[in-house]
Amino acid sequence: MNKVYVMASDSSTKPLERVECTDEKKELQLLLAHNLDLLPGDQIDPGNNLRWLLIKREMPVRKPSSGENSWSLDFLLVDQAGIPTLVECKRRNDAREPRETVGQMLEYAANGRHYWTASELQMYALNTAGGASKLNEQLRVLTGSGVGAEVDVEDFFALVEANLRDSKMRLIFVLDDSAKELRSIVEFLNGQMKDTEVLIVEARQYQHDGAVIVVPWVFGFSEEARVAKKESKAAQERTSVARKPKLTKEQYLNLLEEKLPGVKDRLSEFIGKLAKFGVFPDFGADSMKLKWVDGSRDWALGYIMTPGMFLTDSLCGRARELELVPVAQQYLESLAALTPGAKVVPTTPGNWKVELEKKTITVDALLANTTREDGWLRAIGEFQNAVTGSRKEITGVNTS
Repeated sequence: MNKVYVMASDSSTKPLERVECTDEKKELQLLLAHNLDLLPGDQIDPGNNLRWLLIKREMPVRKPSSGENSWSLDFLLVDQAGIPTLVECKRRNDAREPRETVGQMLEYAANGRHYWTASELQMYALNTAGGASKLNEQLRVLTGSGVGAEVDVEDFFALVEANLRDSKMRLIFVLDDSAKELRSIVEFLNGQMKDTEVLIVEARQYQHDGAVIVVPWVFGFSEEARVAKKESKAAQERTSVARKPKLTKEQYLNLLEEKLPGVKDRLSEFIGKLAKFGVFPDFGADSMKLKWVDGSRDWALGYIMTPGMFLTDSLCGRARELELVPVAQQYLESLAALTPGAKVVPTTPGNWKVELEKKTITVDALLANTTREDGWLRAIGEFQNAVTGSRKEITGVNTS
C-alpha cells in the first residue's frame, strides 16, 4: 500500500495516519455527495478532464419480474458527453464478497439500461437541481457552453438515454480501500467490455493536525484495456450517432395503442378538451407531457409514457420549488379518487405518484369512462385555480 507523507520545512517527512472508514453513509456517500470531484476525471479519462452532473442519489432501479422500483443505486451521474455513470459506495470491511458487490452493480446497469428513459432522467435531474433555471445553468457549466447560453435539456437527456441503450456507461465502486479480489474482477471486466467502463475509486483518508485529508486513486484499467476503449471511442466519434428523435402525435398514440389497446381514441379526444384549460401535449422521445404555462412558469401536469404509465415527479419537483406541495398533493388525490382502489403514495422523498394495485397508474385507468375523464379535467381546473390564486396572494397582482 502506497503511503502518503507530509513534509516539514526542513524537508523531513513523516507518513500520515490512515483513517479506516466505519460509517459508509457518512464517510463515503455524504462525502461524495458534497464533493463529486472526488471522482478524479483527469485520472479516469486522461487528457479529457471529466465533469459531473448529479441526476439523483438513491436512483430507483426497476426489478424485471415486477416492473416496480425495488432497488436503489447510490448515485447516478452523467458527464459532459452524456455518459451515464453509476456509483456505489462500499466499505472495505463490508461483509459482502467482491463477486456479490460486482453482481449487484451489473444488475443495476442491466436494468437501468432497459428501463431508464430520457424523460425520467430529466425529471430526476430537475428535482435534484432545484428547478429548470438551475438545471440549465448546471448543464451549461457541465457542457462548457458560453455564459447565458441555453442548453437544449431534452436533447441532452435524449443523448444520455441513447448512451444507456448502447451500453455506453461507466460503473464506479467508491471505497476507502479495495481488496485485490475486487480489483481483479474489475480489471477483467474492463478487458472484456469496450463500451462500458468499470472502475474503482479509492477515497483514501488520512489524519493530519486534526483534519482529514482525502486522496482519490483510480484502479481498474490495464494498459491494454485503456487502448481498446480509446479505439472504440474514436470509432464512435467517426460515426454519426443519431439521437432518438421526438415522436409526432400520431407516432406516440400508435405506440401507446400497442401497449393499451383502445386508449388511442380516448386520449386523442381528451387532448382536444385540454386546450380550453391552456394545457397542451408536448411530445418527447418516449412520452407526452401535459404542459401548462402559468406566467413564466412551465408546469408538467404529468408525463404519460409510451407504455402508459402516468408519472408526476416533475410536478412534485416544481411544487416543492414554489412551496405549493399541498396543491400538488390535492391534484393527485383528486385523480386517485376517480379510480376505485387507487391511492397516492410516496416514491422518493418529496415525490408522489398515483398507484393502482401496487403499480403506477396508467392512462387507460384515468380515462376508462366519461366520469373519470370529466373528473380529471375538473382536477386540472382546480389545480390551476389554486396555483394562480397562490401567485395572486404573493404578488398582490390581479392575475385574472
